[in-house]
Amino acid sequence: MQAALPSSTLRQQHPWQDPCVRQAQSTLKYLLHMAAVGSLHARVNCSDYWKRKVAEGKHKMSVLNAIRNKLIHRIHAAIDRGTPFVRRTEPVTA
Repeated sequence: MQAALPSSTLRQQHPWQDPCVRQAQSTLKYLLHMAAVGSLHARVNCSDYWKRKVAEGKHKMSVLNAIRNKLIHRIHAAIDRGTPFVRRTEPVTA
């Protein structure tokens, strides 16, 4: 039979409960939100996507969250490739 674990091991603090980590996450989330809002004004394809999805009846915050996700994927892809992001001027045809 296994001995009972002390209560101190059961109540370990998760990293996101640390005030410093929580502040860093909220700062990163704020910066990502502002980048998504800025991309609506600066990038044609993001604003077209926004207008199309809102016209379809999607909630605005849901569409903004999708734009944030697109930005994260683009950043991640550029980091994985090890090259800077290059904006395409012509549409990609497959």
